[in-house]
Amino acid sequence: METFLEDINNILNNGEIPNLYSTIEDKTLVLDNMREANKNDKEFKNFSDNEIYIDFFTKCKNNIHIVLAMSPIGEDIKRRLRMFPSLVNCCAIDWFLAWPQ
Repeated sequence: METFLEDINNILNNGEIPNLYSTIEDKTLVLDNMREANKNDKEFKNFSDNEIYIDFFTKCKNNIHIVLAMSPIGEDIKRRLRMFPSLVNCCAIDWFLAWPQ
């Protein structure tokens, strides 16, 4: 599904899915949870809402691990790699060949 690959591309590229947290309630929940998780950090108490939000996405990007398997056969993989460059630029690619006898 191309929309799924678009989301994976965005996660790999900048650590977020556009419009995932589109409502005020979603953003407030993220900010409240980040404040609670970092309540013992003295520097964090002086962060603005925008700085907390940036810190959240930085932590997401640094800690995410994705395993994505695709068949290298055919033109589909070439087209997908051209359309979603983070699949090449922000990944480690392992080509698994046939198992030896």
